[in-house]
Amino acid sequence: MSDRIAIPFGAEILVLTSEEFAQARERGRAMSVAPSPAASSADEPLLDSEELAAALHVPVTWIEQAARELRIPSMEFGRWRRFKRSEVEAHVRSEREGKRA
Repeated sequence: MSDRIAIPFGAEILVLTSEEFAQARERGRAMSVAPSPAASSADEPLLDSEELAAALHVPVTWIEQAARELRIPSMEFGRWRRFKRSEVEAHVRSEREGKRA
């Protein structure tokens, strides 16, 4: 009988063999060490909704509504909302790819 590892996962418990756990841990390490090319840099400027809308050629109202509905990533600073263009573009790209699959 192989060793099993129980991991609390919300209200459920995920049970993995030792081998499955080791493989998952290695995949996690690889993901954290090698950031994807779409990862934004720390010095990327934050954009407001008007600047992002102009950059993406979409209406400001679409940007604001999509951010409120959590359909695009944004950061809230009190009553102000800011965006990283690379994060929004990566999110939109992944959503498109998910709908094609």
